[in-house]
Amino acid sequence: MEADELRREHPGCGVEKMYYTLKPDFIGRDRFVDTFMQLGYRVHKYKNCKRTTIASKIYYLNLIKGMRITSPSIVWQSDITYIDVGDKFYYTVFILDDYT
Repeated sequence: MEADELRREHPGCGVEKMYYTLKPDFIGRDRFVDTFMQLGYRVHKYKNCKRTTIASKIYYLNLIKGMRITSPSIVWQSDITYIDVGDKFYYTVFILDDYT
C-alpha cells in the first residue's frame, strides 16, 4: 500500500500531509484523514521523560531588582544547563559578572 511505503520513508509525516502527497482521487481530504486516523496512522509524539532536576518549593527574593551596578564584581549571575550526549548528561555552568 502506498500509505505504508510513505510512512516507512517518512515516519513523521502526518495524515493530512499524506493526503496531499498521495493525492487520492477517490476520497476527499476529511474522509481520508478520519479513516487513516482510525486505522492508526496518527503520528505519536514522545515526551522527554528524563528528569535532570528536582523542583523545589523554596523561592528566593530578588535582591538586585532596581539595584544600580556601577563597577565590576558587585553582582554575579550563574546558570546551569545540560547537554545530552549519547546516554550520558554533561552539565555546563555559566558564571557572569553583570557589570561586564
